[in-house]
Amino acid sequence: MDENYDGNLVDLLELFSPAHPLAVGTEIDNKKLDGYLERFFNHPELCNEDCNTCGYCSKYALESIGQIGCNFLKTLNYLHKKLAKEFYQKLDE
Repeated sequence: MDENYDGNLVDLLELFSPAHPLAVGTEIDNKKLDGYLERFFNHPELCNEDCNTCGYCSKYALESIGQIGCNFLKTLNYLHKKLAKEFYQKLDE
């Protein structure tokens, strides 16, 4: 936990996945996430899961992956939700 890494966080995350599912062209600037987790460890009650109002995670995402990366992830999230909804609708039929 006391180690230090300058680089793309995706490279570290992919070490644990032989399929490399994160290799989608997004780079996460590891250093710009410094301090991000402290809020959750020190004050877990502050997260009320109202992301549209809070903006804490969005701020760090914007700083670490930029606007293009955020837009890309929003698109992936939208597609995931749409596909999941269609999948469960077909199961119900």
